[in-house]
Amino acid sequence: MDNEMKTIIIDGKNKVMGRLASTVAKLLLQGNKVIVLNAKDIVITGSRNYTIELWEKRFSRSDIGNPRRYGPKISVRPDFFFKRVVRGMLPRKQAKGRMALKNLKVYIGTPEEYKNKDVLELKNIEPKSEYLTRNKIITIGELVTRFGWKGGVQ
Repeated sequence: MDNEMKTIIIDGKNKVMGRLASTVAKLLLQGNKVIVLNAKDIVITGSRNYTIELWEKRFSRSDIGNPRRYGPKISVRPDFFFKRVVRGMLPRKQAKGRMALKNLKVYIGTPEEYKNKDVLELKNIEPKSEYLTRNKIITIGELVTRFGWKGGVQ
């Protein structure tokens, strides 16, 4: 493995969350630095109502032993939300997984320093056009806005 890490910039706009996360996890495990832009525009496919209901259950889950713990702490910021999804695809209890997660940076929008950089084009990660016409998608930004993110969807 080279001592020099390669930096890969990926635009998350209109990319399917699970496919993008698994691709990012593979790139991280290969020893690359990955930067994901526009996390609020990453898409979750499936019925909007079902997706909202599913995540509502996850956000409101509490512990049986101590209900005041209010269950798992899931961030409502889109960048932390996506980073958590990628973390689930890495062996984070091993050294290589922890190092891989440290090499991931996720941004809600596009910072000035990355505006004119080369972005990696990923194929087969965008949702099918039939999903777009049948209201079968929801963006991470829309989803976390329902659970308290104040950034809103522009």
